[in-house]
Formats: sequence, C-alpha cells, structure tokens
Amino acid sequence: MGRNSHMGDYQELDTESNACTLIESKQDDGMYTEDGTVDYLNSPANKRKTGTWKACGFILGTECCERLAFYGMSSNLVRYFKFRLNEHSATASRNLSTWAGTCYLTPLIGAFVADTYLGRYWTIVTFSIIYAIGMGMLTLSASVPGLKPTCYEKDVCSATEAQVALCFTSLYLVALGTGGIKPCVSSYGADQFDDHDEVEEKQKSSFFNWFYFVINIGALVAHSVLVWIQDNVGWGWGFLVPTVAMGIAIISFFSGTKLYRNQMPGGSPLTRLCQVVVASFRKKKMEVPFDSSLLYESSDASFSVSTSRKIDHTLDFVFFDKAAVVAPSDHTNGSIDPWKLCSVSQVEELKAVLRLLPIWATGIIFSTIYSQMGNLFVLQGSTLDPRMGPSGFQIPPASLGIFDTISVVFWVPIYDWVIVPVARRLTGQQNGLTQLQRIGTGLFVSIFSMVCAGGLEVVRLEIISRNNYYELEHIPMSIFWQVPQYFLIGCAEVFTNIGQLEFFYEQAPDSMRSLCAALQLTITALGSYVSALLVTFVTIISTRDGSPGWITDNLNYGHLDYFFWLLAGLSEENSVLYTKDGTVDHLNHPAKKLKTGNWKACVFIVATASFERLAYFGMSSNLLLYFKVELNQHSATASRNLSNWTGACYITPLVGAFLADGYIGKYWTIASSSLLYAIGMALLTLSASAPGLMPTFFSTNFYNAIDAQTVMCFTSLYLVALASGGIKACVSAYGADQFDNNDKIEKKVKSSFFNWYYQMMNIGSLLAHSFIVWVQDYLGWIWGFGIPTLAMAMGVVSFFSGTWFYRNHKPAGSPLTRLFQVVVASFRKKRIDVPKDASLLYEIADDNSAIIRSRKLNHTRNFSSVRGQMDNLFVLQGSFMNTQVGKTSFTIPPASLGTFGTLSVILWVPVYDQIIVPLARKLTGHPNGLTQLQRIGTGHFISIFSMLSAGILEVIRLDIVKRHNYYEIKPVPISIFWQVPQFLIIGCAEVFTLVGQMEFFYEQVPDSMRSLGSALRLTTIALGNYTSSLLVSIVIKVTTEDGGPGWIPDNLNYGQLHKFFWLLAVLSMGWWSGGSGIAAEEEVVGDCLLSVCRGTCDVNCDGEEKAMACEPCPLAVFSRERYSRLKSMAKKLTIKDKGCCGEALQERNREE
Repeated sequence: MGRNSHMGDYQELDTESNACTLIESKQDDGMYTEDGTVDYLNSPANKRKTGTWKACGFILGTECCERLAFYGMSSNLVRYFKFRLNEHSATASRNLSTWAGTCYLTPLIGAFVADTYLGRYWTIVTFSIIYAIGMGMLTLSASVPGLKPTCYEKDVCSATEAQVALCFTSLYLVALGTGGIKPCVSSYGADQFDDHDEVEEKQKSSFFNWFYFVINIGALVAHSVLVWIQDNVGWGWGFLVPTVAMGIAIISFFSGTKLYRNQMPGGSPLTRLCQVVVASFRKKKMEVPFDSSLLYESSDASFSVSTSRKIDHTLDFVFFDKAAVVAPSDHTNGSIDPWKLCSVSQVEELKAVLRLLPIWATGIIFSTIYSQMGNLFVLQGSTLDPRMGPSGFQIPPASLGIFDTISVVFWVPIYDWVIVPVARRLTGQQNGLTQLQRIGTGLFVSIFSMVCAGGLEVVRLEIISRNNYYELEHIPMSIFWQVPQYFLIGCAEVFTNIGQLEFFYEQAPDSMRSLCAALQLTITALGSYVSALLVTFVTIISTRDGSPGWITDNLNYGHLDYFFWLLAGLSEENSVLYTKDGTVDHLNHPAKKLKTGNWKACVFIVATASFERLAYFGMSSNLLLYFKVELNQHSATASRNLSNWTGACYITPLVGAFLADGYIGKYWTIASSSLLYAIGMALLTLSASAPGLMPTFFSTNFYNAIDAQTVMCFTSLYLVALASGGIKACVSAYGADQFDNNDKIEKKVKSSFFNWYYQMMNIGSLLAHSFIVWVQDYLGWIWGFGIPTLAMAMGVVSFFSGTWFYRNHKPAGSPLTRLFQVVVASFRKKRIDVPKDASLLYEIADDNSAIIRSRKLNHTRNFSSVRGQMDNLFVLQGSFMNTQVGKTSFTIPPASLGTFGTLSVILWVPVYDQIIVPLARKLTGHPNGLTQLQRIGTGHFISIFSMLSAGILEVIRLDIVKRHNYYEIKPVPISIFWQVPQFLIIGCAEVFTLVGQMEFFYEQVPDSMRSLGSALRLTTIALGNYTSSLLVSIVIKVTTEDGGPGWIPDNLNYGQLHKFFWLLAVLSMGWWSGGSGIAAEEEVVGDCLLSVCRGTCDVNCDGEEKAMACEPCPLAVFSRERYSRLKSMAKKLTIKDKGCCGEALQERNREE
C-alpha cells in the first residue's frame, strides 16, 4: 500500500478523460482499430471502412508517381551537370552525390514535423506541394531562354553563375520537399494495418515488398522513357514530365483521404530523447534499483489516448534507467520536471533508437555502392557503344538503370512467393528470413555488383590500350555489358532496402516511426556523402604525381576500375554481421555471420567425423577376432583387452578437453590429434603387414605373435587411443560452436545438427561394418587396416579444408584449475552460511555447478556397457553361428552384423527429427519434443530389450547345441541373421541416448568448458567399457571356481553367455530406474516453476522468493540444495499463495 500510494504521486493526471470515454465506448465488437488510429475526422478508425489495402492503393499510387518524378529527374542528372552546366566528371559526380545525400538527410526534418506537430498526413501534403514547386522551377531553368544554359552544339554548353544558382536552388527545394515525403509514406502505409489484428499484421510484411515494387514501377518508366526524352528530345520536356507526375501524385494522395487511418502526433520525439539523456546524467551517481517495478512509469490512462504504447523494461543500456529513478528533487513547482524524471517507456524509446544504430551503420557502404548507379555507372556507360543491334537506335546510358528496376520487379514476387515459403520451412521463421538475415544477404550480393563493374572496366581499358582508342568517344563495346552490374544491385536492393524498411519500422517505438524511417533514409544520405568524399580523396591522391587520376574527364585515360575495386573491398568488410557469442575466425578476427559457421563450416566438420568414424570402426569392429586369431589370445583375454583399449579411447578425451579448453583451443586440438591419429593408424598397418612386425602364420586361423609384435600392435593402438581423445572431445562441440547461441534461428538449427552429425558418423560406421570387415576377413589385415588409415588421412584433409569457414572460441585457461579453485574455496569456507539473497554472492555464475549438474547422467555408463557388446560379445556369439548368406557360398563376417546397428541409426535419425519431434512437441509443448533427459532415458530403456533379445537368442542356440550334440561344431547351424534384432534395437537406443547426451553435455556446461563437457560425456563410454571388462573378469572368476568352463569360455558352446546378457539387462534396468528417479525429482520442481512462469500458479510473494519462483527456465537443472531452498520457500507461503506449485511441493514432502 505504501509503495503504491508513493508511486501514485508521480502518475500523470492530465489525461484526456473525454477522449478515453469515447474510445472505450466505440471499441466494441472489433469494429474499431486497437492501435489508437483515427480517421480524417479525428474519430476512432473504423476497421471495415478505413485502412488495409483499400487505403494503401492510393498511398502506393502516390509513391509510384513521386518515384517516377524523382528518378526521372535524378537518373540522368550527372550528364546534365557535365554537358549542360559544363562541369568536370569528378565535380559532376561530387555535386550529384552531395545533392542526393541532402535528399536523404532532409527526412529528419520531415520526420520531426510529422511526429511532433502535423502528423504524417499533413506533412506529406505540405512537403508534396514544396516538391512540386521545386520541380516547376527546375523545368523553367532548363527550358526558358535566359534561364537555361547556352548550347553551341550537342553536349557543348556553358552556364552563367545565375543559371547554375537557379538550377541548384530548384534542386535543393526538391530535396527539402522529398524530406517530408520519404520518411512518412512508408510508415503511413504501414499505419493502415492494425498491429493488434493478426491478419492485418501479417499483411503488413507483404506491404513493404509491394511498396518497394511500385517504387520500381515508377523508376522503370523514368529510366526508360524519361531518360530517352532528356537525351533525344530535350531537357525541357525531360523535366516537365516528372513535374506532371508529381502533380498526379498529389491528386492521388488527396483522393484517399477518407480511407486513411492516422496516428496522432505525440510531441517532439527528439525532445523526449534529450530529456532521458539529460535526466540520466543528472542522476549519474544514483543506483538503479534491482526491482524494475520501482522505476517511474506513466499511468495506463495516459497511453490510451497517446500514439505510443507502454514499453516493457529491458536490461541493456542500464545507465539510462537512472532517468526513471524516483528522487525527491524531481518536482518543480509541484509538478514533475520532465528533464529530471522520465518514464520507463520514454527510456525504452531511447534504447530502441540506440539499438538501431549498428544496423544503420552497416547500410552506409551499401548506399555508397547503390549511388553509383546514377553516377559513375552512367559515366562508364557514356564511353560504351549505345546502339541496339543493327537498327541504329541508341539507348541513353542512364536508361541502363531500367535493368535495376526490372531486377527489383523480378525479385520482389520471387522473394515473396518462393524464397519466403522455402526459407520458412527451413528456419521456422514466420517471414522466412529474419530482417537482419535479409539485410545481410543483400549486403553480400552488392559486393558482386562492384566486382562485375570493375571487371567490365578492366576489359574496356584493355580494348582501348590494345587498339589505341583513347580519343574515341564510344569504343566498340556494347553498353549492354553493364546489365549484370545493374541486375545484381537490383537483387541486393530487394534484400537490403526492403529489409531495412521493415526493420526500422518494426523496431521503432510507435511515436517515433517517422523519425526512425528518416534515420533509415539518412543511410542513403551518408552513402551519397561518402561517395562524394571518396571521389574527392581519390582525385587528390591519384593525381599527386601529375597523372590523370582514376576519375578523369576522359575516362579512357583513367582507372575507374580501381574505384570499383575500392568499393568492393569496403563492401566486403561491411557485409559483416558478427556473431554475438565471442567467436573468432582463423585470423582471430570477430567471426562474420555470413562468411563463417553454420552449415557451411559444419559440412567439413561432419565429413571429418564421418571419415574418423570409418577409420575407427574399420579398425575396431573386428579387433576382437584379430586379438584372438592373429595374436593368439583367449576369448576372455581378447574381450578384456578390447574393452580396456576401448575404455582408453573414451577416457583420453579428458586430456583432449584439457588442452582444448585450457590452452590451444578446439581447432588446433583436432588438427594435432588428427595427425597423431593418422600416424598411429599407419604404425598399426605396418604391424599387420611388414615382415618381422606381423604375427607368424602357421595354418588357417592359427598365428603366433612374439612379445615384441604384440607390444608394437598395442603401442599403435594406444597411440590411436590418445589421438582419438583430442578428436572425440572436440568435434561435436566444435560443430555446435558454429551456431550462434544468441541467434534464435541458429540456436534452433543446432539441435538438428546433433542429429545429423550422429547420422553422418554412422554413414562411416556403415562402411566400416560392411565393407572393411569383409576386407579384413577375406583379403587380409594389410588392406583391412590400410583402408581405415587412408580414411583418416582424408579426414585430416577435410578438416583443414574448412579452416576459412570455422568459428573458434578462444581458450579460457585451464578449466580443471578453475574447478579445483571452487572446490578448495568451498571447503575453506565450509562454516560460513550462504546468504539467502543470491545477489550478495560474488559473481553468480558458477562453472563448477554446471559440471556437477551432469552427475545425474553417470548411470548412462551402463548403456555404454550394453552398447559395447556390439563389437565384443555379439561378435563372439556370431562367430559360433552360420554366417552363410542364403544358399550361396558367400559368408558374412560376424563383425559385419554391426551394419544393422548403423542402418538402424540412419533410419531413426530422420524419423526422430521429422516425425517423433513434431508429434512430441504437440503433446508436451516442449520446443524439442522431448527434454534431453527424457530422450536419454527413453534410449536407455530401449537398450534393455537388446540384451533380452541377445539372451533369448543364446538360449535357443545352446538348446540346438545340446539337442544335437554340436559342442565341438563351429558354426552351429543357426543363421547369424537372428542377431539382427539385437543390433537394430541398440541402433534405435543410440539415437535417443547418445545424441541426447551430446546435446545435454554441450548445453549444460559453460562456454569455456565445452570440450571438457564432451569429454565428460565420453567418459561414460569409457566407464561402460571398463565396467564390461570388470564384469567379464568377475564373471569368469566366479563361474570357474568349481572347475567348470564358466559363462564365457573359449568355446561358447560349453558356456552360458545368455546369463551374462541377463545380468546386463538386470543391471541396466536398475540403473535406468535410478536415473529416472533423479529426473523425476528434477521435473517436479521444473514443472512447478514452469507453471508459475506461465501464470497458472497464484504466487504472491516478493523479493528473493518471487525471483526464485518465477525463474523462466523450464529446462533448468536444479541441484538438491536448490530443491531444498525452493521447498523451504513453499513452506513459508500460505496455502492460498502456493497454488499448484505449493501442492506439488507438499506432495513431495509427503512422499519423503
């Protein structure tokens, strides 16, 4: 009560109550707009009678005629300056750029007038009349004797200073007139669609496309008909037709008056922005309260009659929040001083404008390039052959701008009808591409326009030099070679300019739409000024040594190509939208979004992983038989050695992660490990092929290896294991690093990346289990190890090939050191109580807690024990079964059955991504369908059935052995293909568990410990293999104590392998149940908090408790300590306040 009454003193009481009553009474049944717009009588706008396309038809017609007038006057103006006013090429180019810049700077004046005093309607009307007056004066200056320049012959004229002054006075009057039209027309058209109506809001995005479309219809007529009139009929008619077009534009605009929706002017936007800046600096020593509700905000009533809406508080540019901090000195003469206290919405308006500035800056160079179309492109075209075929008809150089217009007219519907639907399917974004992605694409395309223009100029100058055409006015090279550069600029326009229009409109506060539209137009102004500045600099620098320079009066002596290369270079640097996650490129420069990362980089990373998996599984899938046959080891020994080596392959990633996160980064860790991997593979190949190094052959399936040969083999294998640690720990995390977490689109794509990454790994595995295993069994181990070695070499080449596209996180120092520091500091302060207010802790982020959170997945080591049997006991089991394929003599190697595990993965990845996720998303409301823990648990549960399947098959096999006394027969007459179900089930489980683990461990660890997180995930596989090895040892010891053959003898026909599979199934069930219990405990709190965040719980608490209860993170993982604190919080609340959250926690209390 106290706080509310205190804030009530600061509410704005001078609201227009009559207007409020009028609006409330008329806004019923959806008849009237909800965005505060009014009709021409200042009454609330009727949705059925005003706005939408019925009003936009007149606005689009006005814009079409105004653009016809503007481009009809300006497209050929550089030639008017050069040949009618007798100016030098560089001077004409500079004067045109300066005037064009002014045309796009004056919109700041028009925007100020529209938003502050007149509104958009009357601003357009007033400035259109000024525009028409300027056009009339320009027509007189080019047609009335005494006012127009004196001409002696075609293109040889002179103008007095008075004539030049009249010409430029007329032009700058037009520049002032266009300043009131440019910032208002696009915004005024968008105002005709109600933001509160979903149908109209969707139509608004299309409006910007078609608005730009009609602009170019006007430009099309200007570049074709009017330019030809100017060059062939005369400048009097050439300026008169645009003047008439401007008159038609005014009539068109007035004709739609009764249909328009109007936003009322909301006072000076610049004044409001300045007030925030001044108030912030006055209170620079004051602290901004943690609770944003304590900041001053205007009353809701004041917004109901305003053109703006209340804007929610944001956390960037916090310094300016000081302007909304309430202080006793805020009153002057009993009322609030707006230069001392500003509302939150007013502060947010300033923040919105500031957030536009980086995008505003990136458009300047694009506008510089765009301005060349009516400038240096025209001068370049003046030196080319203008004839059209054998007819002799000559096309004016400025008319080539028609191809820019045709390009725009072509690309607008293509973008709207083709690109947007396709992109929408790929990105899930309603508009296909985000506004920034659209702008960035156009910036990139514009580079090729300059490259094209520069290339054409090089060819032109080469022809001149070769044929001595320096004094020839038109060289024998068709002007139509300029078409590509115009067409590319048109394509870039559709992406960049329309994207800018929409972006600046959408991001602007309601009351500053015209101002922000003007801000967008100042990009064009600055682009023109930059063009003029560059021409000046280039002229000064390139003529220092007495040479003619780059831009001469006779371009045949110049180097216009150098100027185009300069613009291409500047545009290349400008086409950058940098990532926001701190990644850098291969030169340690901030990573550019359009040039690095995403799938363009992941292609190389995924290919590397695929080749590495082909090498790894090609070597390891059949390794058990190599140990048993080639190295002459017992079944149990071979199984144990394989498990130990496999475990080492998955424990060494801790070393790789330590190096990657702490010292050399993921890129160099992968690069150096890959080379070491290839060396280890080469040594292994030598140990199986070089005389003296390979085991000695005695008879079929009987070899003998001396100790030195065994040592050579295992040295090579453990070198591979060490190198594998650097790759396994980094590759998946490095691939995920290519997607910017701060970009919603890229973040969504990243989830798919893990699926397809695992898919491609299994493509390599498929080849290994099918082709390479067959090679090992039938062609020998030389080729059997040689091919994986070659695959690893291709992986190295693939990885280095993508260097230029990668985004890299810089190593942040030893992560283990930081973890130990947390542990040591915690124990040193074990007697100190943790404050309830988390803001009192030193830097809330805690890297260690992120690692501890992953402890709940320790139970997945048993899944790895189960999966490890695919290359282990499954292979031994298969070696005692009939390997013939049908009635043919072809036999399949037992290890090749792993192919079905791989095929299962390849089948289930797209099924999961395209079918299961959408269905689960509908059922759960979760963006990824299943949470990561749910996905992992599902796969773990499925894996149990694989062991059951394997055990049942072994029972059947042993029954056949017993019934027919097949104890000494190998293989037993039961097809090896009965093993297929157990491989298929494990493949299905992998898609759920292992891919889920990848994503979970990547998401849950801090940025600086991503490799360590991946390594921690891989240790579950290592522990699974070590567990398998330990279980084999224990089982052999226990089951052979009475002198029996045991469960896993060398001849499995005497064993009981099915009991080992039953054991794994039981252990797997126990571990799965324990893991599910942990996940369920977490989900009770997680679901509770999610309900609170969605407003389904009536939580009525303040301070820390409220912040804790409303933490908007349904996927967050909470420690037991966190859970206890939440439980304590619930006990403090009354039953009424607890709502569903309290009931959930009470239920948990009863269970405990």
